[in-house]
Amino acid sequence: MKILVCAFPAYADHPSNPAEQILARLNRPNVETLLLPFSWKRSEETLRKALAEKNPDGVLILNVSPFRHSPTLEQFAYNEEYETSLPDADEETRAGQEVVPGAAHSLRVRFDVSHIVEILLQEGVYSSISMDGGRFMDNAAYFLALNEGKDALLVHIPLENDFPLRESYDMVDALLRVVEEEL
Repeated sequence: MKILVCAFPAYADHPSNPAEQILARLNRPNVETLLLPFSWKRSEETLRKALAEKNPDGVLILNVSPFRHSPTLEQFAYNEEYETSLPDADEETRAGQEVVPGAAHSLRVRFDVSHIVEILLQEGVYSSISMDGGRFMDNAAYFLALNEGKDALLVHIPLENDFPLRESYDMVDALLRVVEEEL
């Protein structure tokens, strides 16, 4: 069994991305890590290539969300890209394009996230659930993975001043154990 864990680098006004910091610390058997570029086009190309070459059983996508106050498991991925105010590293912005032209409007995670959050809580690890993780690059990666038939999950990591980085790392580590059991 192989799980691919992806994250994005720091962007916008954030000097670091806690998801990238967590990715750098992961050292688990059967887990491969991939730092996706802060680029709409190149992150999609990089993820598609990794999915084809590595053929992981599961995909976990991590990214910062300054709007979350605990690690948040996203239940849906949406076939829509937009961020009209923040150009990517290639100076591109997107507004309303489909991630996969002609595909479903949204895809639901195959994992029972309520059950996962319950298991994590029993282990003393806090996380929450959301039905809408936005339409940014991380959503596009999530949609791509689900559309490729992968068991995937997007987790938004709060800024460190809202939730301790160590606790976010512990949540991701525990989540990986749970996902391995679910797969």
